Amino acid sequence: MNTPRTRSALVALGAAALLTTSVAVPQATAADRTPTALTWYDATAETVAAAGAPTQVTNSRTWAIGWLAAARATRAVPAGVERGAYQEAALAAAVHRALVALAPGRTEQLDAKLRTTLDAIPDGPAERRGAAAGRRQADLLLAAREGDGLDPASVNAPYPVRPAAPGVWQPTPPAYAPATQYGNRLAEPFALTSQRQFRLGPPPAPDSARYAADLAEVRAYGAADSTVRSPHQTETAAFWYGSSLTLYTEPLRVALSRTEQGIA
Repeated sequence: MNTPRTRSALVALGAAALLTTSVAVPQATAADRTPTALTWYDATAETVAAAGAPTQVTNSRTWAIGWLAAARATRAVPAGVERGAYQEAALAAAVHRALVALAPGRTEQLDAKLRTTLDAIPDGPAERRGAAAGRRQADLLLAAREGDGLDPASVNAPYPVRPAAPGVWQPTPPAYAPATQYGNRLAEPFALTSQRQFRLGPPPAPDSARYAADLAEVRAYGAADSTVRSPHQTETAAFWYGSSLTLYTEPLRVALSRTEQGIA
């Protein structure tokens, strides 16, 4: 059954992938209700773990392309074919096509997984047309995102360090490493209309009262032995300090497993 809730879950996976980089692979359980979707969710996690890019946002792009293509491929089922079989084939083929294109070093493993998925679907027009739809949507999205500035080289474009002065960024100890992700300001977003849509204004001037007050607050609440930070605030900070893997990958998988069965 293809329900709005099922379609929303697929779209949410693609959108949330903009924030997610996986380096560990959640395992399926007997209670999972959507095995094809979960199989390819895990395949995405495995691919990013084994052959992912060195930049988190590039890996998030891989998640987004694969799962947005899957959502689009399963959205409309043509008349005269079995809905479930069509959607299973479309989802698997879409994610497979995207992952092979973005992580070609995993082609052998992904091809084997696709064969296993398609072998479990009855042969016929639903399987053939679903797989074709999945490949088509992945190809369209890959073409549309080509040159979007989210590749590692573009994301980590060199940042020209300005002469040291108050309020001017400088490399920091202990590594004094160069700035990272400077190129994100020029990348093409997935969900925003422009890079500047929600861009914040500049920080307060270093010689302003606001700057002094903000700095004092950070020092007071951010100190390891802070006497003003509450236990709840400490727990909240520790939670958000975790990587996007910890925060999003497993909860998204749980959400997918609990979605009404639309892709069996």
